[in-house]
Amino acid sequence: MTSRLRAMYQAYDGDLTLCLVLGEIASRNTERFYDERRGYQPASFNGQRQYLPCNALSISDVTGIPRETVRRKLAKLVDLGWIEKTPDDMYVITDRIGTVFAAFDDSQTYDLMRTSEQIKNVLQS
Repeated sequence: MTSRLRAMYQAYDGDLTLCLVLGEIASRNTERFYDERRGYQPASFNGQRQYLPCNALSISDVTGIPRETVRRKLAKLVDLGWIEKTPDDMYVITDRIGTVFAAFDDSQTYDLMRTSEQIKNVLQS
């Protein structure tokens, strides 16, 4: 777990609160794509994925991060181009985060696979 936290710390330039806010937005935005019984389901409209937007208050409520801190993090994420603000003050992730975090995601996947192999070896012993 420490290696994952270290990787997250580095990926977000030491701002783990920013990481938490972005993670919460992404989770909220994509929750409609998962159905407990059927697994992941595509949801699109005219070929575009339709995300469920969320606002600063809901992120603050779930995370316990003060609303003003959440608002500052949201402004930073908008500036980075990782999320966008809708006309009704809601937030959705952008496709840019996939590009920005592709290498990070690959390294985390490799680490997860390596860890699962180690667990398997221990259980087989």
